[in-house]
Amino acid sequence: MQALDHGDPTRVTLLETLHHRTVTCYLQSGDAERFRAVAGRRAIVEGTVTRHAHTGQPIAIRNIRRIVVLDESPPGAYRLARGVAGSSGAQLPEDAIRLLRQGR
Repeated sequence: MQALDHGDPTRVTLLETLHHRTVTCYLQSGDAERFRAVAGRRAIVEGTVTRHAHTGQPIAIRNIRRIVVLDESPPGAYRLARGVAGSSGAQLPEDAIRLLRQGR
């Protein structure tokens, strides 16, 4: 997820990177400082997640327990992944990502 700062001290909007949808993160006291370090960067946010009933996609996160800022990867770094699928002839990473985005 990537944090998008919009100035509201009680919530932050995150961009969920797999499906490119926004997720509202409701802040408790002390969370605002933690999110300032995340603004504009990729991170994993752990907490109580509310999901869409039909799609299962995240809508909101409350009671945030942990925020992990991820290291930036150079463009195209996913092409360096080897052995993840476990066999020769496995699908290309970009094909696997496309299927995940299509919900298959």
